[in-house]
Amino acid sequence: MFLGIQNNLPPLTILSKGQVEEIYQATLKFLENTGVRVLSKQALDILKDAKCKVESNRAFMLSELVEDELRKCPSDTVEEIEQKLDLMAAAAYRFIHEIKKKKQSKMFLLKHNLLVKLVSESL
Repeated sequence: MFLGIQNNLPPLTILSKGQVEEIYQATLKFLENTGVRVLSKQALDILKDAKCKVESNRAFMLSELVEDELRKCPSDTVEEIEQKLDLMAAAAYRFIHEIKKKKQSKMFLLKHNLLVKLVSESL
């Protein structure tokens, strides 16, 4: 349950397990080869201390490091994040559906913006 909202519907399966694995592997490759731009000097120092390669304001993360850190995450934390992402996906779907029906009332937009804000603040 998140923000007092309980989803009783079965999870929506958009991607197959194989597709999820492909995205995961591509993400690891991206983090290792392309890296990510980090604007915080403090964050760059932390990443460097964690054995990431840092060049200017870009950090490159070895896939082994990322996977080691993921293994350290408590499973309930991972499940909580997945639940929040499910809610965000549901809100996005509903928003797109409403736009298609051209029923984008001000009240709906206010509710949608509030939901997105609450979910993003809690991540």
